[in-house]
Amino acid sequence: MIVILISEIKTHPKVPEIEQMLSTAAAAENILLALNALNYAGMWRTGVFALNEKISKYLELKENQKGLLPFIVTLLPFLSFGK
Repeated sequence: MIVILISEIKTHPKVPEIEQMLSTAAAAENILLALNALNYAGMWRTGVFALNEKISKYLELKENQKGLLPFIVTLLPFLSFGK
């Protein structure tokens, strides 16, 4: 499963664009932490996939929306060994 989070940037005098994007990043981290708590794996993937214009166009994002920080979720739980 691939999850793509989308930031919808709004002009705001007290909340700059970067803070709005970082809020989306924090949501991504919380999703990964929740998956880990349920014994599932997730991987935060950046690089060419993060903020990709082709993906944004495919998803028909508006000018003020940015597809941000996709991550991959492994649906198989970790195997746990030990006492």
